[in-house]
Amino acid sequence: MGIRKIGLGFFALILGYAAACLAATPQYENFSADMLLTSSGRNIQAKVYFNNGNVRTEMFQTISIIRRDQNVMWNIMPAQKMYMELQLNLDQLAQASPQTPGEVERVKVGDEMIDGRMTEKFKVTYDSNKGRQEMFQWIANSKLPVKMQAADESWTVEYKNIQTGPQDDALFLPPAGFQKMEMPALGGMNLQALQQMAQRVKDGEEKSQN
Repeated sequence: MGIRKIGLGFFALILGYAAACLAATPQYENFSADMLLTSSGRNIQAKVYFNNGNVRTEMFQTISIIRRDQNVMWNIMPAQKMYMELQLNLDQLAQASPQTPGEVERVKVGDEMIDGRMTEKFKVTYDSNKGRQEMFQWIANSKLPVKMQAADESWTVEYKNIQTGPQDDALFLPPAGFQKMEMPALGGMNLQALQQMAQRVKDGEEKSQN
C-alpha cells in the first residue's frame, strides 16, 4: 500500500498539531507516552515526550522537537544525520488562547475513566480555517492530557503508557554532529497555521480518493 493511500501527510500534520497543543499549554505535567491517532479506520502511532512546555515527537523515522522556550521547531532526519529549523510564534497564540489553538469556549461535561485514569471530560469549541469546530478533551489531575477527539469522531488522539516525571534535556536538542539544512524563511509559523495546514492536507487527500 502506498504512502498516499494511507494519508501519511494528514497523519503527520495532525499529530504535529496535537504536539503543538501541548507546547501551547506549559501547565501540563511532564510525561512521556505512546501517542495513537485514529482516523477513517486507520491507526498511526508515535512516541511523545513533554517537558516544561517543550515537546519531542518520534514518528515515521523522523523526529520533531518543539522548543517553546526558543520559539523554534526542529525536524530531525536520523538516517541523513541532518535537521531543519523552523521559527514558531507559539507565545502570540498562547496569549490569545491559553488552552487550545483558536479556543473560544471550554465546558466540562463530566468525569470518565480513560485507560485506568480518572479524567475530566471537556467539550472545546475552537475556530479553524473551516469555521467553528468542536472536540472533546479528557484531562487527568487537571494537567495530564489523556485523549482528544473530534466531536464528529472523525479523528481521535490518545496517549497510552504514560510515564510522568521530568524528561532528559538531551531529548529536546538536535543530536551532536548532525548538519543543519538551510531553508528559506517561512514568516513565523504559528499553531493556527499548523492546524490549517493539517486541514488542507486532509481535504486534498479526500478529494484525491473521490
